[in-house]
Amino acid sequence: MTSYCNIGDKPKVYITFNGQQKQIYEPRVSPVEITTEDFTDHTSNYQQIGYQLSCYSTNNERGASIVVRDYEIRDNGAGYDFKYRYELWVRLCDSNTLTQYFNVDPSSISINQSITCANTETAKQKVRVHIKRVDSITDIFTVEGNAPCKIEVACGDCPPGYCRCEMSGYPGYCCLDCHATAEQIRVITNDLRSKNG
Repeated sequence: MTSYCNIGDKPKVYITFNGQQKQIYEPRVSPVEITTEDFTDHTSNYQQIGYQLSCYSTNNERGASIVVRDYEIRDNGAGYDFKYRYELWVRLCDSNTLTQYFNVDPSSISINQSITCANTETAKQKVRVHIKRVDSITDIFTVEGNAPCKIEVACGDCPPGYCRCEMSGYPGYCCLDCHATAEQIRVITNDLRSKNG
């Protein structure tokens, strides 16, 4: 857990997920606490290349085989007739989410790893960012995206390591990377020195 800014500051949180544009969130409170959480949106049965799952469908009363990347058995509870108690949720090769497929006898499931999806999926690690007031347990903002995630916090107008520069357009200023700007000035200075001897 990392806290940012002081009471009365107007924090700006800059969040950049892999392959996405920078997002800006401006909490109305300060100080704020920011945490990140790594997670995936698949089960322990997930495989990038997929596999064939065979089982007995209790509502169709016959065997079935499907090629999937992931699956999960959900138990509706002991109050249900065995025929409808266990649901098979699958993530088909061309899908990104688990969807209910049919009811199943869990003891009938078998996996054949020699039959796979037509392509191998690139595994993506996800990151969830939580922002809350320092003295609170409730999130005031949550966002998620692909890892890695870069977070910068400005307690004033610009994040640490950036210089504020006035400009005519909205919001009336811009933030420049101080190190990069100093390096550009150093290059121009050296160039002028070499020409002026």
